[in-house]
Amino acid sequence: MGKYSANEKIPRDKWPTPYHALEPLLPFLTPQTRFIEPCANDGRLIRHMQRHGHICVGALDIEPRHPSVKQGDATKARWKNPPLFVTNLPFSRDLMHRLIDHLAEQAPLWTIIQSDWAYTSQATEYMAYCTDIVTIGRVMWIDGSASAGKENYSFYRFDKRDPGPYPGPIFHPVEDRHSRDRRAKHRNAAGA
Repeated sequence: MGKYSANEKIPRDKWPTPYHALEPLLPFLTPQTRFIEPCANDGRLIRHMQRHGHICVGALDIEPRHPSVKQGDATKARWKNPPLFVTNLPFSRDLMHRLIDHLAEQAPLWTIIQSDWAYTSQATEYMAYCTDIVTIGRVMWIDGSASAGKENYSFYRFDKRDPGPYPGPIFHPVEDRHSRDRRAKHRNAAGA
């Protein structure tokens, strides 16, 4: 999974999203946010979102592991007027980059990526339409594990439809969430 991981690679990067990974994103979502989960796996992220009153209007995965998730390829799927994507994309870079491009041209996309990724040359073109980075910190990906992973993660928001007047993404560190109010006003005015 990560650069320090001694764990065996999970096929198709199907790492279920733990609840504590979602918590930092919640203040940045409007009440009853309608969303699509394009890489839904076992639907765990959907259930975490629903606990807070958010509404899933579509769930897709190439190999669904829950009956509420439809089988399909998110790299080819097109949605009519999608409200927002919230997901944990596969970490394999080629696939992750294709999905960021494909989804962010349809609707705003919130996804979990290693925090260090933003500082790599491969991220340069994607940072041009990254509006926000919300830090998560270390994530315990494996249920029952004694400790969290060795990498820090963040939720990144991408939107290719709105180039905006941004000089770059707004960084929301764990300690400083007050800047979200400024950004929420902009997103609410834009309907995202």
